[in-house]
Amino acid sequence: MATPFKSFRSEQQGNVLFLILIAVVLFAALSYAVSMNTRNNQKDAGAEKIQVTAATLIQYATSVENAITRLRAANMCSDSDISFATPIYQTLGGAEANPESKFSAAPAQRKCHVFDANGGQAIAISFEGAAIQGQTTGPLKSGHATLIIGSVPDIGSAAPELILAFPSIRRDVCLDAQRRIGATTATAPVGNCPWTEFEGNFSTSPACDAGTAGLRTWCGTDAANPQSTNFYQVVIPR
Repeated sequence: MATPFKSFRSEQQGNVLFLILIAVVLFAALSYAVSMNTRNNQKDAGAEKIQVTAATLIQYATSVENAITRLRAANMCSDSDISFATPIYQTLGGAEANPESKFSAAPAQRKCHVFDANGGQAIAISFEGAAIQGQTTGPLKSGHATLIIGSVPDIGSAAPELILAFPSIRRDVCLDAQRRIGATTATAPVGNCPWTEFEGNFSTSPACDAGTAGLRTWCGTDAANPQSTNFYQVVIPR
């Protein structure tokens, strides 16, 4: 009578070991699935943040363009009257990049100031979160902006355009912005403009790179950092 009992116990132990093995396998599979899901969520969240930042950058550049259009159409400001004065944007050394004295042709009543309630009513915003930090060279702090002049091929006449420029913007953010506005490439910057800052006149006409032809918004390479780009948007085609 002892032999069947021992056989039954052996079968029970075998079944328990088999169930434990299945549980271990299922736990390992569940852990892998959770891990992969977490990685995918993190990847998706990173991609979404890039897209949101790029869209915000374009929206801000467009708001500056709209403010300048308002100055010209409603306040009867000439192109040379426009003032980009603001303490928000700073040079790499911490000085104001666009002080009042830089735009001496602007009317005293500030009706041609982009960032004034009597003028364009725009709000100056810096984009440190979209910029490459730790830059040691360049005209501006990372994520800060200024206006430059440059002749963009196939935009307006041969006269130089007025261009909003953000140096040191993250490459992935800038390229996503470039893709959104239908540039010919979404995988590489298309070109730069000579860094000729706007000071109320258009006495020179520096030529932008040929790759910028016909574009209103685009990215340019940053020689100091391959992960950094320059963001440009034409705010007055001339």
